Amino acid sequence: MSSTQQINIMVVIDTDKLLQDHSTLSQDPNNPTGLAHDCQYMVCVGSRGAVTGQGGADIKFQANVGDDVCFMGTSVYGNSDSAVVIYGIVPRGNPSTNVFNEFEYNSITRDGAAMPNDKSPGRNGLPAVNKPANFSSFDAKVATKGTEAFLVRMAVYTLADDGETQKLKGYCYWDPTITVA
Repeated sequence: MSSTQQINIMVVIDTDKLLQDHSTLSQDPNNPTGLAHDCQYMVCVGSRGAVTGQGGADIKFQANVGDDVCFMGTSVYGNSDSAVVIYGIVPRGNPSTNVFNEFEYNSITRDGAAMPNDKSPGRNGLPAVNKPANFSSFDAKVATKGTEAFLVRMAVYTLADDGETQKLKGYCYWDPTITVA
């Protein structure tokens, strides 16, 4: 009997490119602005075999039925200047052929997450300090093998003039295709 495996997909958004191409974004989370496939990069770890499309906007990986797939998102700034929050992963196809069960938002808090030490003697961030940090993902189980198209919905935030506050720029989506072999 095989055990389930967790497959993680990090979505990195080039927010500079996104905002260069779309100076205005929808303010309606139910009607986000569509994006081309030129500012999103997916990196997959935990696949049961080779990954095709690593670092691109579409991806193919190997999984078994019952495996967990977790999507996490960030901007190229690590969400420190501009930020990206994934708020939905919705299938575009026929519900009877869904490769994944419904994606659900999950959040965890690590009370002792490793963070660079801003008071380190060598000014290199070491030794790291432990601080609370929140981590979020959208997770689903693999229901069957195949190919499925999605709408990945994101809220984009930009750094305000005060240099401290990230303000909502708008909502957008892109439509990756994911193949589970």
